[in-house]
Amino acid sequence: MSGYRAEPERLRALARQFEDVAEDLGDAARLTDGVAAGDLGPPGIAAALDGLIRPWSGSLAAAHAEFAGAAAGILTAAKSYEDTDDDAVRALRRADGGP
Repeated sequence: MSGYRAEPERLRALARQFEDVAEDLGDAARLTDGVAAGDLGPPGIAAALDGLIRPWSGSLAAAHAEFAGAAAGILTAAKSYEDTDDDAVRALRRADGGP
């Protein structure tokens, strides 16, 4: 035994936290995308603000995608651990003469 123990419910709780962070990052990315498109006076001001904010918006969107992907991977792992446990229980029951 490796000493490691997988707890699918704790993995699902972690995935929910990742999903919450991903949602917040997605909201922030949407709020900052195109924020300088409004009437800010001379065109140079809007362009300068857009140049400042656009990289942040892109980084927020990328972080959103990473956290959402991590959450999906964690959920997949939780399901795999449960499926493996279920398969092991069935195999042990069959080995003991059960159905």
